[in-house]
Amino acid sequence: MLQEVAISSTEGIINGEEERRRLRELIQEVAVKMILTSTFSDEAIAAFLEASGSALEELVLNNIQKVAGNTSLAISRRCSKTLRSLDLSFCRKITDEALGLIVDSCLKLRILKLFGCTQITDVFFEGHSNSLVKIIGLRGSILEQVDLSDFY
Repeated sequence: MLQEVAISSTEGIINGEEERRRLRELIQEVAVKMILTSTFSDEAIAAFLEASGSALEELVLNNIQKVAGNTSLAISRRCSKTLRSLDLSFCRKITDEALGLIVDSCLKLRILKLFGCTQITDVFFEGHSNSLVKIIGLRGSILEQVDLSDFY
């Protein structure tokens, strides 16, 4: 099993800073997929995001049942400058307040998926300040919520 990859040792193998940046992103993607498909606690996921979340543009926590307040806080702190898309579908321990903190902190966030999050109420919908985020999965028809212009 892969234990560690040192980006600094890629000199001569990978040419240019752009390739190194992309490799860092790929390694981070693999790490995120590994941690999120396991049964780690809310605290463990939060710790991972605190250590590695600053470059994430997309985060899928779909159906990770232990995601709760600690993860929300880590997302709001460490992913706030880069996160564009977040899927918290079926994460039923997320509260209105925690979700509001994420949405208000992550100013680049444009897509928030909340399928199955029946615990989310109008307190969140009417309380957050990020008018640019598109919330998908809780209200109205899915066909009304999907932007089909990307497919034409």
